[in-house]
Amino acid sequence: MGRQKAMYRETGFQVFEGYVSKHNSINFISPYDGQILGAGLLPGKQFKEGDLLCHIADKEVLGELRRLKRGMIQRLPQVISSLMLEEPKSAEAWSDYLSKLKINGDMPQPPAPQNKGEEKTLFKHRIYRDYYAIDQLQRTVKDHPIYAPFDGIVKNIASDNTEIYSGQHLMTLWRSHNTFELETQLSVSFGQSVNEGDSVNVSLAANPDKVWSGYVCTIKAPEDFRVEQYKVTVGVNISDPKSGLPSEGEKASVVIFPAVSTKRR
Repeated sequence: MGRQKAMYRETGFQVFEGYVSKHNSINFISPYDGQILGAGLLPGKQFKEGDLLCHIADKEVLGELRRLKRGMIQRLPQVISSLMLEEPKSAEAWSDYLSKLKINGDMPQPPAPQNKGEEKTLFKHRIYRDYYAIDQLQRTVKDHPIYAPFDGIVKNIASDNTEIYSGQHLMTLWRSHNTFELETQLSVSFGQSVNEGDSVNVSLAANPDKVWSGYVCTIKAPEDFRVEQYKVTVGVNISDPKSGLPSEGEKASVVIFPAVSTKRR
């Protein structure tokens, strides 16, 4: 913000150093053990209070599901090799099916046997037995819905299908769709002329040429006469949240434009 600093000084405005605060965000801690099921829940996603953010599925049931799926996936190559000699078309269908199987996620319905020979091979390797056991177990999985505690935006989230534990970081949420906050300190002489709602320009240290507009949220006079600074919280407008949000503690330059010239008492 070098050129801008010089410009502000020439016009009589002061430039202050500030830092992005955490007042507008919370670290959401998981209340459950399990697996995150939150397809489409990505950084930048906006939400309203009460919106469903994701589910957390029970850890114990998921462990048994993974065991059954892993066994089925390990046996299918043997089945495909057996079918390749006598039923090449069936082998191709089962190869395609195997490519779609995931340890995490729903189990797709398997191809139906085309003849007695194929059916015998599949039953010999317990493919259908395991499929129906997995399908039944999937229906009993209890998942815990996680709802948005306020209007806001997702800053980050543990990856979908990631195992999570109670007390572990689940996601970081911003309290607003279009603002973040900074903290700065002003000299007493300048702070007396600043009021809540006054206009602000902010430039983050990581991107000094981009200027953000904002306003003074709160201003607190020093309680101790030995402290010669006002504490100020600034709200900054975000035009496009999906383009990226600043990190807590990120350094910024702050320029405040007092709306009136009269000093506060």
